[in-house]
Amino acid sequence: MKMFLVLVLTMLGFSAFAGFQGYQSTTNLGLFQAVKCDAGVTCTKQNEKLVIFGAAGISPQTLATASTITASQCGRTFYNAGAVQMTLPKGTASLLGCRLTFVAMNAGNYDVNPDNADIILYSTNVTGDMLRSAALGNTLTVQLMSATQWAVIGVNGTWTDAN
Repeated sequence: MKMFLVLVLTMLGFSAFAGFQGYQSTTNLGLFQAVKCDAGVTCTKQNEKLVIFGAAGISPQTLATASTITASQCGRTFYNAGAVQMTLPKGTASLLGCRLTFVAMNAGNYDVNPDNADIILYSTNVTGDMLRSAALGNTLTVQLMSATQWAVIGVNGTWTDAN
């Protein structure tokens, strides 16, 4: 029966499947779930669990290093292990909706810097100004709303103008 179900779902265009078993005491619920992984979504198996990264699932975590974030990293959560400056990708029409989250996991200066022609709409509203956190646990989520404007979607703690 399961083989027939897999064959039918494959013919319908599903490209990734994940099976899981549910247990309660000694009763096997025998659940089966199909998941289609498409552009921008990655499905992996980790420790016998289905993990979905991307728009429909968990945001991948990335250790922040002094670098420019690329378009392919949209949707990621960056965390620091010391003082570091991350540069947002240059705003373009094709990146509209790009959302990035930053989590201060260290009390060192954690800087989020837009391109010199872009602006983070938060405290000073000046192009090129970056935001800084220097306290463990602070979070910042930004989203590109126009070709030059990053909006703060969520904030926890204090993020100040650093330049």
